[in-house]
Amino acid sequence: MKQPLFVRKQSGGMFSVVNETLTTGNIFFVDSGSSNGADSVGYGKNPDAPFLTLAYAISQTTTANGDMIFLMPGHAEAPTATITVDKAGLYIVGIGSGQNRPSFTPAHTAADDTVDITADDVTIKNIRIVAGTNSGGNTTQLNINADD
Repeated sequence: MKQPLFVRKQSGGMFSVVNETLTTGNIFFVDSGSSNGADSVGYGKNPDAPFLTLAYAISQTTTANGDMIFLMPGHAEAPTATITVDKAGLYIVGIGSGQNRPSFTPAHTAADDTVDITADDVTIKNIRIVAGTNSGGNTTQLNINADD
């Protein structure tokens, strides 16, 4: 009988235990506070060498693959442009609680939203969108233009 927990070898030599009832897709990590992270190929599959931004992590996922992005505790971004979630079936989860949850504080200079969800079947959990500056006058922080 297959058990829900499965050991997976990630690139960079890291082994992770994954509940395969949640996903069999790729798993990515994002942590803006990491001194070992970068928004480039070869990063993101290990919490010790994460991506630095959510937008870059989204660009590395595959549509309808069940990919997951984990935002590490204390992750903080001040996006100057809209973060577009355009991959169907993507699961984004913030790790942490209270003020230690991942946060997004907009720093736009145009009339942009903070996050636009344009793909179906996207799940986002446990993040904070903090009031920030948007000199373009747009007050929309989360725009959902998709089903489910």
